[in-house]
Amino acid sequence: MQQQQQQQQQQQQQQQTGVCGLQQYCLAPGVSSRVKVGVQQQQQRQQQQQQQQQQQQQQEEEAAAVRVQLQQHEPELRVVCRSLGRLALQCIGSLVRVNFAAAALLLPLCSSWGLGASLARVRLDDPFLLQQLQLPAGATPALYGLNFMEVAIPLGEAATTQTGGSSTMQQQQQQQQQQQQQQQQQAGAMTPVVVRLEDGVASQPEQQQQQQQQQQGEQQQQSQQQHPQQHPPQQQQQQQQQLRGWLIPAEQRSSKKALICMHGWLSNRQGCLPFLAAAKELNLHKDHHILLLDMRGSGDSPAVRGAAAAATAAAAAAAAGVPPCSSSSSSSSSSSSSGDCFAVEAAVSQLATDARDDLAAARGEEEWLQQQGVSLQQVLLDSPICSAASLLQQQAAARPVARSLLLLLQHLSWGLGSKRAAELRRLRSLLSLECMDSSSSVVILSAADKLNLWQLLQQQLLLLDEDKRPRATYVLARGEHCNLAAANAAAFKSAVAAAFVSPSSLQRLWRLLLPAAATRAAAPPDTLLLTPKDLSKMQQQQQQIKLHQQQLLQQDKQEEEEELLEEADAQD
Repeated sequence: MQQQQQQQQQQQQQQQTGVCGLQQYCLAPGVSSRVKVGVQQQQQRQQQQQQQQQQQQQQEEEAAAVRVQLQQHEPELRVVCRSLGRLALQCIGSLVRVNFAAAALLLPLCSSWGLGASLARVRLDDPFLLQQLQLPAGATPALYGLNFMEVAIPLGEAATTQTGGSSTMQQQQQQQQQQQQQQQQQAGAMTPVVVRLEDGVASQPEQQQQQQQQQQGEQQQQSQQQHPQQHPPQQQQQQQQQLRGWLIPAEQRSSKKALICMHGWLSNRQGCLPFLAAAKELNLHKDHHILLLDMRGSGDSPAVRGAAAAATAAAAAAAAGVPPCSSSSSSSSSSSSSGDCFAVEAAVSQLATDARDDLAAARGEEEWLQQQGVSLQQVLLDSPICSAASLLQQQAAARPVARSLLLLLQHLSWGLGSKRAAELRRLRSLLSLECMDSSSSVVILSAADKLNLWQLLQQQLLLLDEDKRPRATYVLARGEHCNLAAANAAAFKSAVAAAFVSPSSLQRLWRLLLPAAATRAAAPPDTLLLTPKDLSKMQQQQQQIKLHQQQLLQQDKQEEEEELLEEADAQD
């Protein structure tokens, strides 16, 4: 009994001590708050995980529903996309047609207002052209320290548009020139370059000029007595039919050599200044008279077409009070401008047909110089087409109405990139090559040109005979249009030197002994020099490639036929 009582007492003590421990543990400061925070965090984490799982399940269910809907409505969606694409194409086509129609309608309107000629003509000190040429404003030959004078050379159209009285005057002028040449030959004096100024006085020594002025005065009095005076419209027409330019006389006044620089479309005589800089570095100005001209419809020169009928029609229209169809065409080896009164296709076609007339006029100047005792030894043809987009944008900003013409010219530039325009450019290059003298011609152009002139010219050069190809063709690696000289200074200078500087006796001997090495040394860096023989080799290589391709095609056809025969035999 005592033992049982003791055990009960011990159990009661243990229970009391346990309760006290729990009370002490529960009542411990900060312990209960920590336990509660931990439990709450665990509960929040569990809730977040459950929410994320629910969201993922919802997204998967929505994606599955969208897939099911797309699969169900796939044919209908295809039809809608096709209809939208057709609608977009129809809108684009309608816009293009409207723009072309507006361009075709606005072209004669702009030409009647005289806006086309003002945009196509590039006046002197044009900011865009000077920027392309890297020249300052007001650039003249004086920029290189050269003396020059303003000259005016009559065009060949004046002879065809005048009446019988004017033809007699021309015969008298020819007789005067023959008499002057005979007098100079008797006196033993060398004949300098003669360029007709506005008043008709030649650039000769002072004593000879005084004598000639006296003779001309007497002859003019006689002619005035014999023939009535010309009407003022005819005199104005004669003054308008004159090309304006700069003449840089040679330091050796007795020299009989001359250089003529012809610029391209959308340019003027300032486009020849880089050539003048290269010529001065080569000392060509010492024994060469250099003539820089504003060709027809550019700079200060009038816009006179090559046909005499156009000049007479314009004069008749002006007399009747009808605004004539203005036209502007500039002389160049590989480019010319288009008439303003034609539609788009006719304007593009005109680019291909004006080159022959322009080069014919240039050859007429050569014949006139030869009559004066001056020999034109070399002809240098470069890539003269200037970029028209920026130029027209700058000029059209000052003329609100001219924006329509700018839109038209944008269509025209787009047409120049088409297949039909490529054929027209090929025709233009062919016309230019027909007027070239292969023995005295050097061609300089760029392979990086956007208009792909080298590809077109290469095709035409390969079609020509070897004796009719240019003496040298320089294909520069950099530059385009007007900035050939700036982008390839060394190459341009070496090409000009090869064209105009006569080789020494040692160089001639080297060319005779080692022609291949001489041609390699003559080619500047980053430049491809092609002679007529090189073009012949290129033509042979192309022919061999074509033959090889034809042989491969024939072999493929034979193999296909053999396979068909084998299959037929197997079936039998």
